[in-house]
Amino acid sequence: KAKHVAGGTHVDVFPEECQKQFDAIVLGPGEESFINIINDYRSSSLKKVYQSDWRLVQYS
Repeated sequence: KAKHVAGGTHVDVFPEECQKQFDAIVLGPGEESFINIINDYRSSSLKKVYQSDWRLVQYS
């Protein structure tokens, strides 16, 4: 079965909204999380959120 994983600027800014729409989301650079996503998918233990070591500054 296919899984939908999303990342990018929109996901970084609106993570709660994106969690409702996708099987998993990636916060921050996806290159650091990619291998973990593949391994978790193969072992049927895909997490809802993958996050690399980064910071997002959000202004109101």
